[in-house]
Order: sequence, then C-alpha cells, then structure tokens
Amino acid sequence: MSPLALPFSWVVAVLMVIMAGLLYSGRADVVQLGFLPVVVALGAWAYMTSPYNSFIGLVLALWLYAPMMRRIVDWQLGRTDASLIILAPYVVTAIALLSGAKAMRMVSSHEAGAMLTYSSLICFGCLNGVLRGYGAAALFDCLAYLAPMGFGLHLLAARDHLSYIRQRTVRLLILHGLVVSAYGVIQFVYVLPWDAEWMREAAIQSIGQPFPFLVRIYATLNAPGILAVFLMVALLLTTFKKPQAFVVLAVPTAICLWLTLVRSAWGGAALGFAILLALSPIRIKFDLLVGGLICACLLILGVSTLDVPNVLLSRIATIFGLTDDDSLWARLAIIGDIVPTVLANPLGYGLGSTGISTNVGQQDENIFPIFDSGFLDVTYTLGWAGLAIWVLLGCWLWAALRNALGAPQSLPFTAALCALVLQMVFFNILVGLAGVLYFTLLALALPARSGESLTE
Repeated sequence: MSPLALPFSWVVAVLMVIMAGLLYSGRADVVQLGFLPVVVALGAWAYMTSPYNSFIGLVLALWLYAPMMRRIVDWQLGRTDASLIILAPYVVTAIALLSGAKAMRMVSSHEAGAMLTYSSLICFGCLNGVLRGYGAAALFDCLAYLAPMGFGLHLLAARDHLSYIRQRTVRLLILHGLVVSAYGVIQFVYVLPWDAEWMREAAIQSIGQPFPFLVRIYATLNAPGILAVFLMVALLLTTFKKPQAFVVLAVPTAICLWLTLVRSAWGGAALGFAILLALSPIRIKFDLLVGGLICACLLILGVSTLDVPNVLLSRIATIFGLTDDDSLWARLAIIGDIVPTVLANPLGYGLGSTGISTNVGQQDENIFPIFDSGFLDVTYTLGWAGLAIWVLLGCWLWAALRNALGAPQSLPFTAALCALVLQMVFFNILVGLAGVLYFTLLALALPARSGESLTE
C-alpha cells in the first residue's frame, strides 16, 4: 500500500465531517460551490498515488452518493435543473482517460481497434451535436460516454494484476450494495425530507408518491431504473462468496431490488443466475442452488414484513399479462414513431439530443430527454454509424463469454455483463453509472495477461 493511501482516507473522512457540518449549519451554498473542485482534486491525488485502490473507491462512491448530496443541497437552496455536484462523478471518472495510452499497449490489436472505433464514433456524434447547435449538451454527452470507457481502460492498464482488481472491485460493489440497499429500505418506510422535496419538485409520476410505502425507491441515486441496474450487478457479484456469506449479503440487496419494481432488472438478474447455473462447475452449481433457495425464502419473509406483497404481486402479474400493460404499449408506440425518423437521417442528430444532457442545451423538436431504448438512442444520436455500436457490444459480449468458458473465476463478471447488456433494450447503458458498470465488468471479464497480485 502506498504511504499516502492511509492519509487519503483520513482526508476524505475529515472533508465529510466538514461537509456534514456545513449542511447542518445551513451553508449548503458553500457545499454546492466547493464540492466539484474538492473532489476533482481528491480524484487527481488518488489517481497519482493509489490508482487501483483509492481512485476506484472514490469513483464508485461519487456515482452512488453524489445524487443524494445534490438532493440535500437542493432541499436547502431550492431545486435547479443543472448542478455542479452531479457533474463531479463525470469529471473525476474522466481522469482515468489518462490511462488510455498504457491500456492500448496492454490489449490485443483487435481490442485496441474496438476501443478506438468506439471513441471515434462518440467524437463524431459530439461534433455533429455541436454543429447542430447543442453545444454544451453535446460536450456533456461526450463526457458521459467517454469517461466510463476511460475507467474501463484504466482497469485494462493493470491487466497483469487483474486478480487483485477483481477482488477489490467485488468488495466495493457488494459493500456499496448493502449501504445503498439499507438506505432504500429506509426510504420506503420513511421518506426523508430531502427525498420527499425532490419528488415533489421533480414531479416524476413513475417514482410514486413521497409517502411511506407509496414511493418507488431510488435510494441514494436519482431513479429506480439505474438503482435496479446497480443492485442487479451487485447481487450477481455476491456469488463470488461462499453460500453462507452469499445469503447474508444477497438478501438486503435482493429486497431493495424488488422494491424498485423494475422488471427489466429482475429479468436481467434471472438471466445472470441462469448463465451462472449453466456454465459453473457442478460444485458451484450446488452452492448456488442452496444459497439461492435460502435467499428466496428470506426474501419472501423480508418483503412480507414490509407489508408490500400486493404491490409486488401486481407488478409481477404484469409480466404474465403483457397485452394489458399500458407502459409496454406506450413504449412500443414511441419506438414506432422514432424508427422512421432514425432511418430518414443517416447522420443522426448528434450528442446532446437525448438524455439528461438536454437540460443544458437548446430546446427544439428533435430532442428526447427520455429514450425507452438504448439501441435506438445511440442510433438516433449517431445515425446509421450507431449500428457499429451494436456490433461492438455483441463482439465484446462474445469475447467475455468465450473467456468465461475457460476461466470460471471470470464467470460472475460475464453473467453480470450479459444481464447489463439486456438492459440496453430499455435504456442506454453506455453512459453515466451504467456505463461505468458496463466497462468495469467488461474489463474484468476479459482474460488477464498474468496472475500476479498487485500491492499498492
């Protein structure tokens, strides 16, 4: 461990105490202005002194807890559409792009070519968006795409020490999964004031009402969908643990995942476990089945104590009654309207025309703040060139699956990666926290060059 690694944790603890004191004393304005420069400085320090320990931990923590911090600040100062606090995870993650050159030397020519192709397509989309007048929105979207890829390259740059990084990442994701799940359950039974205020101001009908047992939980994040995706990944990675530990770690995460009511993530988790059962050795299959059955029993018991079985049963019933699912037909109608537009514009509408970046760009008839299909999202922004992204996703997934067949230790990452790619049908997984998870899983699912452990 680096001599500066321990002081770094002390500095973070001191800054958290100071921030809590400022918020308690009503000085959220200081937190709002100082949060971004402070965490960027911390990120640069961590990258230089402890790139595969403190830096990884800081990046994941920012993605998971910055939205909650933004809500607390908005609760005191009033809500704004754009926030410097939300920008912090993107900027700190982008520091990892500095590892790009080293990563390209560590991977095969095919892998390097795929990453360069991906980067070129995103830069093309950014230029197109700028030329269409989206300006800041296009640049923000470019950052949202490239920063997660940079984080994946950062992990690939230490491919010789993949075993250590896998252990470190699994520990962090499981730990954060427990913390976020605990917050989510609390949010369900008692909506904290900053969460309730944000729900009222945002006026998003899909997240329920700001009252106990009526909220569709989003925990420390800002939407049930991305929360469910994170919990899905964390849940699948708990299979690295022995059955006893798996049960203890998986039950809280599974309860919170159920309370998000996100069916696509439920399906993704089921797909991931099916892949694990199909490809794992016999002994591990037995452990998974025993642990899974115990976890299912405890999950049913835990959900029952929260007095929400009717809510869950009604949501589950929609899976078997899709013909009566209004949200499905609404999504299909939107897709039907978008496809002719995509086909009619081979160059696309550029970055900044979809997603949260539209909050900081010009408003016109071509923007779509919410896109109900990740595949159509990238095709809408990049045009027909976006089909190359589809091909890259397929090639990367095939490479991970092929490696998992000969390397069981990478199988949980591959299973989680498959579950995550499935979500691309419903929303864009290549940006933001979902993008960080995707490129992290991809980097850890690919084969290592050697088996030495890394010590910092």
